[in-house]
Amino acid sequence: MMGYYALTASVLSFYFWYWGVARVSASTAGLFTAVMPVSAALAGILFLLETFSLMQAIGMGAVLAAIAVGTMGAKQSKTVSA
Repeated sequence: MMGYYALTASVLSFYFWYWGVARVSASTAGLFTAVMPVSAALAGILFLLETFSLMQAIGMGAVLAAIAVGTMGAKQSKTVSA
């Protein structure tokens, strides 16, 4: 279990993060930093069998909605300036 955690949290997560950051604008990458607490909560629920509360669901929904709105704004500004 410790080897799995070390590989996923230390190596793969940073690899995929920097791979994605290299392909999007800084403002879009900044929005996705909000995914980190959501993924941590989901990992705790799935792997550690932690309880899932209504407040967590509301928080995750708010984060995902903010990312959706933020990325739509980035797409619209590209079409306006092009």
